[in-house]
Parts: sequence; C-alpha cells; structure tokens
Amino acid sequence: MWLEEKSTNNSRSPVFHMCCGKGKYICERHSSTLTEMAELLIGNDARSTEFKSNIRAYNSALSFTSIGVNLDHSVANNQVGAYNFRIHGGVYHRIGTLLPSPGSTPCFAQIYMYDGAEEIIHRHSHAPRTNISTLNSLQALMHSINPFVAQFKNMARLSNEGIIQ
Repeated sequence: MWLEEKSTNNSRSPVFHMCCGKGKYICERHSSTLTEMAELLIGNDARSTEFKSNIRAYNSALSFTSIGVNLDHSVANNQVGAYNFRIHGGVYHRIGTLLPSPGSTPCFAQIYMYDGAEEIIHRHSHAPRTNISTLNSLQALMHSINPFVAQFKNMARLSNEGIIQ
C-alpha cells in the first residue's frame, strides 16, 4: 500500500479503498522468518553471501515441481531496464510421476522419496554450484516444517513396504 492510494486525507490513520475495501478486509500478520533462513538472508558471512548469490539454485533444488509456461520472448529478455516475465496462455506445474523411470535421475518431488543421504546426493547433482552443507541444512529445514515433505516420506515408506506401487 502506498500513502498516495489512501481514500482519506488523514495520514495518521489512512483508509485504503482499492486494496482493502475501506477496512473491510484485514490481512493477517506474517509469522517471523525462521532463524536459519534469516541468518542466510541478512548475514554478511561467506555462507550467506554464497547462499544469496545462488538463491535460485537452492530454490530449484528444493522445489516439488517445475513451472511450465509459453514464454513471450518479445518482452522476456536480458536487455536494458527491468526484467519482464510475460506469459502467453496458462501457467501449469510439472510434477511428473512419483518415482523416476528406471535408469532416470530423480528430480523435483521425486527426490523427496529417497532417504536423507540419497536425497542430498540427488539434490546436489541438480544444483552442483550450491554448498552441500547449506543445501543439507535447508533440506533438514524442509523436512521439519513442510507438511508435503512428510506426505512424500509417508508415500515412500508405503512404496518400500509394497503397500502402494
């Protein structure tokens, strides 16, 4: 929200018309950033610097899906000015099968089907420029807070026990 968007002249208690329905809608406060993430994001040490320079690789290595779009290359470019990402048509996620085909390397959500040691090896193979120790810490963080990781681990257990195929 920008003060210029307020619908009242009172700058101490502004009322916003466009985004909040004149106070009808109240957004919940975000919970604070986890300590491990905050340290990586705001730190100035070598680990934080490496993390910030490879943040997209870490994000990709830990993601469950890849995005599929028909990219409009006439505006999505690396020319001067602000980067523009314009999509033509729909956006969709590619999740693939639960397990990789025999002989294929697991990727995205499939990696969560492996135990921790194998999981980090597969994950690092997709993002080799990342620091494996940082990647391992982030993987452990995902295991502790992301409910989807627990569901994939449960599916892996059921698959290993032969309950599901």
